[in-house]
Amino acid sequence: LTAALGRDDDRIPQVLSLWRTQRRWLGFLPDEGFLERADKGTLLAAVAGRKVVGYVLYDLPRDSVKLIHLCVAEQYQGHGIARQLVD
Repeated sequence: LTAALGRDDDRIPQVLSLWRTQRRWLGFLPDEGFLERADKGTLLAAVAGRKVVGYVLYDLPRDSVKLIHLCVAEQYQGHGIARQLVD
């Protein structure tokens, strides 16, 4: 199940925690970068129950989609979650 997360969603800390586990590959992004995308509706999370198992941050310049981050928790990789987030 994927869900668009708003700035006040109580799952935002889980997204940030997941990013921190993978930041050496994803690079730096201030917390405000996540919150700005939540405000724009361009932060989607893959959730299992109430647990965030992946997320995608993206921008919508012009007529295209620009992926900023695509991240899936290691124990959930290989189950099609990244594909679901991109679709």
